[in-house]
Amino acid sequence: MAKVALGCIGKFIKGSGADHILTESLVFGVNVVESVLTGRNYARSLKGMQLLKEALVRLQLEAIKSEQNQASYRDLETVKALQGAVQSQDRAESHTQVAKFMASNTIIQDFHAFVSRNCQVLVRLH
Repeated sequence: MAKVALGCIGKFIKGSGADHILTESLVFGVNVVESVLTGRNYARSLKGMQLLKEALVRLQLEAIKSEQNQASYRDLETVKALQGAVQSQDRAESHTQVAKFMASNTIIQDFHAFVSRNCQVLVRLH
């Protein structure tokens, strides 16, 4: 069932440049990308789709950073502290920082508003 879903996603994004992203980043070879996008190889398809999602989210975050004033986000300090706690494998501190971040999630709200706004622009263009 999951292979079918991955195949549907691959068919949906066919022609979007996803194959170029996966080959130019040297994640998969040219011959393997077809099996990734069709869902024939479950493990590779799952990994490929996760990497594509991460690439898209990173691009969206870069776009929102250039649009918004980063200085207004106090949450960035919490994110940096969370990253340090995760890297040092301090579970208690990680939980504390996650709770702190979830209590004031202006970045997440702004990100969702940014994505919605830009999706509406794309729909109007087509």
